[in-house]
Parts: sequence; C-alpha cells; structure tokens
Amino acid sequence: MVMKVLREGAKKGLSKFILFGFMTIAVGGLVFMDIGGFFTGGNIGSQNVVAVGRDKLSVVEFDRMVRRAVGRQGMDVNTAWQLGLINQLLQAEVSNNLLLRAAADNGIHVGDETITAQISDIVTPFVDEKTTRKQALQRILMSQGMGESEFISALRQEMTNNILRNALFLSSGTPSIAEARDIYEFNKESRTVKALILENSAITEVKEPTDEVLLPFYQSGQEKYAIPETRAITVAVLTEDAIKDAVKVTDDEIKAQYEAQIDAYKVPEKRSLEQTILTDRAQADSVALRAQNKESLKDAVKAETGNTDAYLGVAEFEQKGLAKEIAEQAFSGAKGDVIGPVQSALGWHVVIMKDIIEPRTRPLEEVKEDIRKTMTQAALADSMFEASGQIDDGIAAGTPLEELAKDMDLKIEKFEPLRADGSTPDAKEGFKKFETDREQLLGAAFELQEGDMSSVLNLKDGSFAVVRVDTLTEKTYKPFDEVKGELGRVWMQDQREVLNKQRADKALAQLQSGEATLDKLAGEMKASVRTLSLVRADDPPAPLNRASQILFFEPAQDHFVLTPTDGGFAVGQVTKITVPDADKAKKEDLETIQQAQTRSMQDEIVLMYLETMRKKYGVKINRSVLEQLYAKPAEEPAS
Repeated sequence: MVMKVLREGAKKGLSKFILFGFMTIAVGGLVFMDIGGFFTGGNIGSQNVVAVGRDKLSVVEFDRMVRRAVGRQGMDVNTAWQLGLINQLLQAEVSNNLLLRAAADNGIHVGDETITAQISDIVTPFVDEKTTRKQALQRILMSQGMGESEFISALRQEMTNNILRNALFLSSGTPSIAEARDIYEFNKESRTVKALILENSAITEVKEPTDEVLLPFYQSGQEKYAIPETRAITVAVLTEDAIKDAVKVTDDEIKAQYEAQIDAYKVPEKRSLEQTILTDRAQADSVALRAQNKESLKDAVKAETGNTDAYLGVAEFEQKGLAKEIAEQAFSGAKGDVIGPVQSALGWHVVIMKDIIEPRTRPLEEVKEDIRKTMTQAALADSMFEASGQIDDGIAAGTPLEELAKDMDLKIEKFEPLRADGSTPDAKEGFKKFETDREQLLGAAFELQEGDMSSVLNLKDGSFAVVRVDTLTEKTYKPFDEVKGELGRVWMQDQREVLNKQRADKALAQLQSGEATLDKLAGEMKASVRTLSLVRADDPPAPLNRASQILFFEPAQDHFVLTPTDGGFAVGQVTKITVPDADKAKKEDLETIQQAQTRSMQDEIVLMYLETMRKKYGVKINRSVLEQLYAKPAEEPAS
C-alpha cells in the first residue's frame, strides 16, 4: 500500500511547494524539534560541517546557507546560534538529505514535466498585464537569493520528500473523541494567580562598570566583534566559445564514425499499438468485445467506464519494451488484431494492433547531424582539456594571469573584497556570477596567499577557471573603545538580573515560611501585586511568558512559585484551579484537537523514520567547527 502511494504521488506531484519561509527545505514542523542522535560528532574533516554517508556539507557552503537564512530575518549569526536557529537549519538539511536518500531507494522520482507544472503554479499568481511569466520567476528567484538551477533543485527535493512524508503519514491514526475530550480538559484548565511582579529595571544600585571590569568580557567574547578576513580576487575563465571555432568535424570523419558504429543505427522491428489498461476484468471483457465489433477503443473505454482515463492512445513498441504477456501476442499477430484482455502487473490490457514496423538501418543522412554534434562535442572537450593543460603550464612558468588571458582568450572577472561565503563586508551578495561553482572557487581563493594563482579548476558547466588573490585583508576585531558602550549595557543588565533574582529568592523563602505575605512584600519592595487569569493553552498576559505559565500550572492550589518573566521575575500563589467540563465543548473544538493530534502523530512517525535512516546511512556532525564559527563564550556577571 505504501509503495503504491509513493509511486502514484511521484507521478501526480501530490503537494505544493512552499519556498517563502525561514527554512526553505525544513521537514514540516520537525525543524523545531531536536532529532536525537544527529549531533554525534565524528571525524569528517575540519572543512566539513556534516557528513551523511559519503555526502559532505562544507563549512563554506553551510555558512553561506546560514547567513542567507538569518539575514532575511535581520538577525546576526551569533543571535541565531543562541536561539538555536543554526542547529535547526542544520537538522533540516540533514533530514532533507536522509529523506532524499530514502526516496531514491524506494524508486521515487519527480520528473521534469511535474517540476515544470509546479513552477507554473508558483509563478502564475505573480503574473499580470505588466509582468510576464519570466519576469515573475526572476522576481521570485531574487527574493529567495537563488539561481534558477538551485531553485529547481530545491523544488524537486521538496516535492520528492513530500511524497515520501505523505506515504509515511498513512500509518498514523486519528485520536478518538474520548482522547480529544481529555486533551480539551487539559488545554482549557484555567488558574488564577496572585503574583508579586519584580522588574529588573527597579534595581538602581548598579554602578557603571569600569574599563578594567569590561575588558575581560571583551577579550573572552571577542569573536562576536570579529571583522572577517576578506580577499579581492580575479577569476579567469576558459569557455568553449573561446575555442569552438577551431574545432571542425569533416563529412569523411562523420561517415567513418557511422560505418564503425553501424549497429547503433539499426532499428529493430516494432509494433504500433493502441492500448487501454483497466482494473476491472468485466469492463476489460466488454471493451474488447466492442473493439472486435469495430467500435473505436477510446469510445469503448468511455462507454464502459464513463471517462477516458484508462485509454492510453497509440504508441510504438519494441518487443523488449512490452510486458511479456503482451509482447508474445503483439509480435505474433496481424495488423488489426484485437489482443486481450491480457493481465499484467498493471491491470487488464486491451490492445489493437495498428501497424507492423519492419526493422531497418537509419541512413547516414538521417543521423549525420547527430553524429556531427557528438563528435564536435567530444573534440571540443579534448581541446578544452588540452588548453587547460597549457594554462597550467603557463601558471607553473610564472606567466602573469593577464598575459595568459590574452593568449588563451580567457574571460576576466574581478571581485572586490569578499568574505569566505562570498558576501561583501557589508553583508551583501558579492559572488552571484559564479553561483553554481561558489564553493570550489571561493575555497580555492581562501587557500591562497596574496598574489598567488590556483591551478586550473574544472567548473560544472565544462568551463575551466583560474583564481588569483589580488589583495588579502586579515581578520581583525572591532576595537574595545568602539564596543565598550554595548558591553557596559549588557553587563549592567546582567547585574540587575542577578540582584533581582536574589531578592525574588528571598521573597519566595519568606512566603513559604509564612514570615510575610505578598501584599507586605510589595510594600517593602515598592513592587506591584497583580491577579492574573491563565489558561494553559492560551498566551499568558504580560509580563508573564510561556515559561512562566508552565511553572504556574505545576503546583497544587495555594502553593507559591517563582518564575522568570519578560524583564524580571514573578513570585506568585495559585489561588484557584478550574477544570472545564468537556461535555460543554463545541464539536468543532474537539475536531480541531483531533486534527492537531493527528499532525503530531505524523511528525512523530517521520521522526522515528528519520532515526532509522540516520542509523542506516550514518550521520556525523562536526560540533567543534560549529562552535568555532558561531558560539559566543558564556559571560558571567562580575560579582
């Protein structure tokens, strides 16, 4: 059953592609869950972040992904690391790779026609009188910071993974109404809390820190203020256009190739067959009878099934291209024969023999241009490799790049200072010209010294390139005087929070021992007491946050709790607990709960499946590299 859905989904393109969120290839809601065992470490080399089997994601490529993703959120990478977003992005990338591998193992492939149709669906809403389809696609690509090939690849991956996930979802069930009632009562439980609100900003006795206090914080967290190394580079490219005019293939060479490969141009005997495949034997019998009575096959299918979905039309087949059951009769019958019904793994076939196509050898004139193209491409490839060797020899001989470019007709592209991920010092895209070869070219550039040239690099489109580092600016740091104002503000905030936590702890102890009441403490501390109404599933009122609310739903009635709030702490007492009556719940509320629980079970199934795939293929993540790139050393408030 699952395999049937997988293949039908691949054929139909079951799901829509959503490209416009923070994680373009996230696995549903799983991007915000920790998939156990992913961060296992292992020796995968200092230049790679993660390895899934033999596939590796390099530091340069992952860092580019990170900066593009967090940049859209107006966030710096250190903040993204502290919030766990970088780990989430990496988890999504690993999950994506695992699902793609599993999909390939199960024979799932999204074809070009399906991709084309999906792109059309994505583009159509953006097309109007002033915007063509091409312009709409370009705007979408620009908004995503993607090239066309990268967009198509991401789309194919997303659609492939959705097909696999949808098949996995079939094994999940729907919670019963009884379960939904229990969840409703749990979620709708309400509590009344009387709380003393202690704000960090009320702590006024913190003094401005001196340079002697702040300097150790600056030194321990200096990476936060790093100005990355940059390099201005020149890329010289040898394209096929530079040498194609010198490559000629003569008619005599084409003829010789044709005669040498004559067997390749022999076309075996074929049959032109009109065909339908039905799932019901009785319908197939009726369709065959109608066809024998000279009714058209298409009309016969429509008469028996009510539509023409099962009608496949006319196509030519070699004997080896047909199911054995069909081939035997088709290649032994006569023109006009009605064959079937014949059963195969696909269903019941009814076939009409339309024509017999005798075997033949394709004449030279018919295939001449195809041979010319093939031979020209082969000769061009040979000439390209020969030219790349000449360039390498020139580099070894110390020939300046500009001289090589003139002699070999290389295209020169100069780039202003770039960081290792291809961005400019002001965090803009600076290397889009070579999007598909970004990792290789930048990787080579950042291994060279100033003035050095790389060896010849083979690009993905068949071109060859040489990289030269024109200038190199070492990694530096913002000076202490420039950042000490920010450091001072952070230090003072930390100090206020520490002192405020101490008075909150003291207040809790006094309340629990009976030494004081909330109202008495409010007077002594010049703070406010508020009565708050909380519902477990709803957002809490300010200044409480979700963490505060969870803690207030743990104790029994009349107990005291200390919780963090936005901007401080709250010390409160649960004064009333109310559990709702599920008999009064609306039908649609229970159905919503059932739907949410179904999605939760589906996510859990995918998680378990991913864990199995992780063990099957092997996942290693270089945690030390991630920490070096993004982690900020912990800063403890000075005492």
